Amino acid sequence: MGNNLVGAGVVAAIADSYRTSAAEPVFEERLMATVETGRDGSGEEIGHRTVLRIEMAKPAPDEGGDAVDDLRRVFDAFKSLTPYYPEWPGDPSMGDRQT
Repeated sequence: MGNNLVGAGVVAAIADSYRTSAAEPVFEERLMATVETGRDGSGEEIGHRTVLRIEMAKPAPDEGGDAVDDLRRVFDAFKSLTPYYPEWPGDPSMGDRQT
């Protein structure tokens, strides 16, 4: 999950985190924790960027930002909306509802 990982240890840490978090009942949370493990294992040499769209992103890594922190922030903010996602394509007005 990176083009400039600091070493094979990052990949091993990510894989281990995913395997050992099998009991986590929420797949999205398991995946997010795995991404954070990669970041915490030194991740990428050039700072943590992402190809995922983070609409409310903070500054770039060279300006003190961190894509993994932003991904966590956005994930947490929208987590409560996930029950609506399967229905949303058939009813776009659901995006206007408050939780």
